[in-house]
Amino acid sequence: MEERKFKYDVTGDVTPPDVAIGPLVRKFFHELNFSQVDWAVLRGSEGLPDYTRYDIDLLIRDEDIDRAEKALRGGLVGGADC
Repeated sequence: MEERKFKYDVTGDVTPPDVAIGPLVRKFFHELNFSQVDWAVLRGSEGLPDYTRYDIDLLIRDEDIDRAEKALRGGLVGGADC
């Protein structure tokens, strides 16, 4: 198995190895919407769902946390492609 190494850009920030995150992020956003979770990307939405430099910060209402967690685990739609 090939080890993926992190690279550093000129500012010293860590850039992750090339990983196709689009399908996973798109499925998660679909799961949130399907679950009727109110959510918003807080910052760094440029390039989403196909690319992000870091993590994805979401704002989720307190009353939607349980449904959002289930959506993250992919348990509601059951593998539907988006």
